[in-house]
Amino acid sequence: MPRILLVNSRYRPPHFRGGVERYIDVLGKALRRLGQDCEIVALEEPIPCNGGVPHRFLDVPAVPFLRPLLFGWMGRLLWASADLIVLQYAPLGILMPKQKLVCTVHTTGYGEARALRRSSKASVRHGWHWLRRVVVLPMERYVYRRARAIVAISAQIAEELVVAYGVRRENLRVIGNGVDCTEFQPDTAIKGRSPFRLLYVGRLARRKNVDLLIEAVSKCTARVELRIVGAGPERPTLEALTSDLNVGERITFCGHRKGSELLAEYQWADLLVMPSSYEGVPLVSLEAKAAGLAIIAADFAGASHLVPADSGWIVKDVTPERLAIAIDESSRDFERLNRMSSCARKEALETYSWNAVIGNLSSYYDSVLRQASFSR
Repeated sequence: MPRILLVNSRYRPPHFRGGVERYIDVLGKALRRLGQDCEIVALEEPIPCNGGVPHRFLDVPAVPFLRPLLFGWMGRLLWASADLIVLQYAPLGILMPKQKLVCTVHTTGYGEARALRRSSKASVRHGWHWLRRVVVLPMERYVYRRARAIVAISAQIAEELVVAYGVRRENLRVIGNGVDCTEFQPDTAIKGRSPFRLLYVGRLARRKNVDLLIEAVSKCTARVELRIVGAGPERPTLEALTSDLNVGERITFCGHRKGSELLAEYQWADLLVMPSSYEGVPLVSLEAKAAGLAIIAADFAGASHLVPADSGWIVKDVTPERLAIAIDESSRDFERLNRMSSCARKEALETYSWNAVIGNLSSYYDSVLRQASFSR
C-alpha cells in the first residue's frame, strides 16, 4: 500500500490556527477511512495535540530563513520512506525529493504581496511585502517548479502559479476546498433580527482587515452587533481600536471556537463579513454557506466566484464607509437576506461537499503515483 505524508508547518488539533490545519485533518481522516497509509508531519510546538490522524513532529531550531532547510534535512528518512509527499507550505519542500512531491496551494506569496502592496497601511507595504518578495517568493518558485504535481484550490490560485511562478499548466489540477454539510447546518430562525448580527471568523492578522470591519461598525446607521471569532497577533491592536471608537458594547472578541461552539456562532449570525485583501478558498466561507449564512466580502481576487450575487455582496475598493453601507443595506432587506441564506446552503451541498473533494483528491493522488511508478 502506498504511503502518503501530509506535511504542513503546523498541526495541533483541536487548537487549529487556520483553515489549512483543518484541511489536512479532514483529508488525513478521510484517506485513513479509505484504507490509505497516511501520516501528518509538522513542526514541533509546545502545545498539546489531540489529532485524529497519526502524526509526528520535527523539533527544528527556530533559525530565521534556515528553518525550511533544517526541516528538510531532519526529515530526510521520512521522505525516503514515503511514496507521496503532499505539501501544504511550500518553503518546507526545498530539500524534499521532487519525484514524490505534490504541492497543495491554498494561497501564494505573490498574491499576498500584491494585496499588501495595494494596502494603504505603510508598515504592511514596506515590511511584509519586502520580506515576501525577497525571501518567500523565491522559495515558493523553486519548490513549485520542481514538484511533480500541484493542486490549486481555486482557478485564481492556478493562474497566479502560471503567471508569477512559471508553473506548467499540465502540472496543475484545480480541486477546491470542502466542508462537512452534516456538521455545519442552518438553524431555523429567520435572518434579519434587531440588532443585526454580524460575524467575523478567522485569524486576526493584518491582511484580514478586521480593523476596517470595526470602523465600519462605528459608521453603521443600523443597530448591529459584531462577534469576532479567532486569535492572532492583531488582537491587542483591534481591541484598542474598538475602545477608541467607543463601540465596545457592540463588539465581542470571542477567541478561538471549534466544534459545536463554532457552529453556534454561525447559527447566531445574520451575516458573515470577510474584509480580507487576499484569500484562496477560505474554509470559513464554506462553513458559513453550509450554515446558511450570506456573505459580505471585499473584492479580493476570486471573490466573485466564491461569493456569487445569489448568496452575498462584494464590496469593491473596500473602505469602512463602503463596508458600512453594504451592511446597512443588507440589514434592511430581510426577504433578500433570507433568500441568500437558502442559496448559500444549496451552494454548499452541491459544490463544496467534502465527499466530492476527497474523491477528486484521492483519484488525483492515485494518478500521480501511477505516473511516478511508470517513470521509474
